Amino acid sequence: MADEVYNYLYPQLMSLSIPPRSRIFIDNLVKEIGVSHTPIREALSRLEAQGLVVKTHLVGYSAARQLDLSQVEKLFDMNTRRETSTMKR
Repeated sequence: MADEVYNYLYPQLMSLSIPPRSRIFIDNLVKEIGVSHTPIREALSRLEAQGLVVKTHLVGYSAARQLDLSQVEKLFDMNTRRETSTMKR
């Protein structure tokens, strides 16, 4: 059951159908998917471990912040410099 919930949420998070930083309400998912709280919590924990959702104490789950283009470019630039430095050694 948790895999089904995961497979339901994962593409929505990746396609930004669930916008970054938006709350994910377990009770809404219970009604929407038709499963109990436990598999939803298990799927959300798995997504949290992957960095796709964030759990905030006493608040609940929300979609994680996504990298924007400038952040991706900076990471790419840093990686390129690191690889170039390693190749020179």
